[in-house]
This record gives sequence, C-alpha cells and structure tokens, in this order.
Amino acid sequence: MADGDRTPGLGAFLVLVLVVTSSFVIVFQQTLPEAVATTLSWVVIGVSAVSAMMGFVLEALSYFDRDGGAERTAPADPTPTTSSRPWVPDGDVKPLPPLINFDDELEQLYDYFDGEFPSQAETFLEGYKRMKTADRGQRGTIASDVRAGLNPIIVLVDDPEVESMLSQMGEDLFAYVKTDGAELVSVDRYALYDDGKKAPVDELQGRQARIRASVSNDGESMKTDVLLRFTDGDGIEVKRTKLPVGEVPTAATKELNTQVYVPSVASSVTVSPVPAAASREVLDM
Repeated sequence: MADGDRTPGLGAFLVLVLVVTSSFVIVFQQTLPEAVATTLSWVVIGVSAVSAMMGFVLEALSYFDRDGGAERTAPADPTPTTSSRPWVPDGDVKPLPPLINFDDELEQLYDYFDGEFPSQAETFLEGYKRMKTADRGQRGTIASDVRAGLNPIIVLVDDPEVESMLSQMGEDLFAYVKTDGAELVSVDRYALYDDGKKAPVDELQGRQARIRASVSNDGESMKTDVLLRFTDGDGIEVKRTKLPVGEVPTAATKELNTQVYVPSVASSVTVSPVPAAASREVLDM
C-alpha cells in the first residue's frame, strides 16, 4: 500500500502532538515568568519532537490505523459476470460433428447438478474440451477417453431421463470411434427430373435426366461422392455411376444437381453416399 494511504493515521497523531505542544507553550508564556516559561516551552517542544519521531517509527511498524480512522464501508458487490460454461474451451473451437456435439446435453446436466459439476466429471469435461480444439484426425482417440469419463458421472445420477441421456451420449461416442466417417454421411432425399418435373426411372430410359439430391454430414468434414445403382425389373444391376459432391462440411447439407444418363433397361435406382478419392478435384459451387 502506498504511503499516501497510511498518512491519515500518522497525520492524526502529529496533529494531536502539535495541539498539545501549542497548548502547553501558550499556558507557560501567559502564566509563568519569562525565563521559566521559555525553559519549559523548549522542554515541551523537545518532548513533542521525540513524540513525532516515535510516531514515524510506529508508522513504519504499521501500528496506526491504515484508513486513518475513516468510516469503514462494506465493499461494493462485484459486478456479476457471465462465466463460460465448464465445457467450453478457452482456445479456438473447431466445429464438432452433430453426433458428438453434447452442448445441449451438458447444459441439461449442468442444471441437474445445480450449476456445479462434481469432481467425478472432470475427466469427461477436460476430454470434451480437448475434442473441441483438436484436429479431426485426433478426435477418435480423445473420444474414447471421453466415453470412459462418462462412467463416473452415470453412477451419480438417479434421474431416469438423465441416465438415458448419458447412455445415449456413450453410444454416440462409441459410434463415432468405430465408424470411418462415411457412415455418418447420408442422402436425405433425391429425385430424377425431366424438363423440371419429377419423373420415374422407367419413363427416362435411354435418356439424359437431371438428378437432385441432398447430402447431409453428421460426421467430420469429408469429400463425398453419390453412388447411383440402376437396376432392371428383376433387381439386377445394369449400371452404376459415381457423381462428385465435393467436400461436405461438418453439420452441413450440400445439394447435388447434375445430369445423368439412365440406361435403357433400368426400372429403378438407389442413391447412397460414398467416400470420394482424396485425389479427385471437385469444383465446389
């Protein structure tokens, strides 16, 4: 603490010494013979000087009240701040695939534990934050540790709904670790078109048609193709075609809209996503 913060305590002492000294000197000068008054006045001044020196010594030893006797007031309540949730890392966050993005579940669990996670959750929370900042090539190993970190939390929960939620999180982490990524990409909808109108395969035989498909990715960002398998009336495959979709980001949906030739004997088509060759260059639109 600066000297200026301690001065009021010492200052009060020095003022008292000065007042007492002045009072004695005035009384001596007015009531006693000059010689005696002068002698006693110097004695009082000397005592005051010694007292002042003692005051400085006591100040150095922190004897005096540091706030100078000022009225103490309770410190103002700190301005409340919104702290980040304990599962949110401080570093740069990379998007998690929807399958292992548990932000909503952790919010619910946070409320269940009244805003303070037990120490048993520390391993899980630290692992989850590591997943959020890790590259996708590292997440598989981290996800295994995060899944193991769920077990100590589950035993603390006695709410069936929360238990079910935690079990599902464990299954999702297991699925993420065991899949190669392509299994988390799906074709949500598709159709063949002729002059802008939907048309069945058997009406497009031997012609160019337009295919429109919606491809979603619940896993890590990956380069994807769409595989078309045309079959005849007996279910025998007559043609298969791969159409490039390009990079489908995490938690994103991408549209395929291109031309395809329909074999003359085809009566049906199945559409599925497959990993694209890493070397394939695709112009993303």
